[in-house]
Amino acid sequence: SLYKMCIRDRITRAGTEGWHIQLIKNNIKVKKGSRYQVTIKASSTVPLSVTNYIGRNASPWDSYSGYKSISLTSDLQDHIYSFMMTSPTDTLARIAFDMGTKEASIRISSVKIEEVFDVSIPIHSQEISNSIVVYPNPANEFIHFNTTKTILGIRIISISGSLLKSIKGNQIKTIDVHDLAPGEYFILVTTETGTGLKKITKF
Repeated sequence: SLYKMCIRDRITRAGTEGWHIQLIKNNIKVKKGSRYQVTIKASSTVPLSVTNYIGRNASPWDSYSGYKSISLTSDLQDHIYSFMMTSPTDTLARIAFDMGTKEASIRISSVKIEEVFDVSIPIHSQEISNSIVVYPNPANEFIHFNTTKTILGIRIISISGSLLKSIKGNQIKTIDVHDLAPGEYFILVTTETGTGLKKITKF
């Protein structure tokens, strides 16, 4: 899943605890067993320590991601962390920012929550990978799959591990990649007997 946010806020009356002033977005879906990368681009008119977390939107209000301290300055910067969702799947989770300890003008220009994959771990079968031919490679608009196996799903993953596109079907033979930026990508191919991994170049 990919979520994007853009927030501007001005704190005119600080509290004694960070949670006295919170920014919250609800209805974030996080799945058990999935890894997520959170990227926050933010700045503050004065140096400010903000606590960020993704967690339950109900009692006991616990955190799934752990409590992350983010140091904001006047420079708009990316703050990145990742976490594994070990609790049961929650379709109504929230992302929260505790930031009530100083008077400041805060700019959060973007927040991205992406499901990511570690493609270096052996989640794929080398035998299945070898049985799949992907062409053309490099590709510009479409890529085709040649295999004796039945392809039931395709996942396109960036080199950094972000899930960019997920396609499900029965006997998938061709997918459209024209909207991908030029670069290299991993293709996880799910068949009736397991998963194979291919690598393509988009130009």
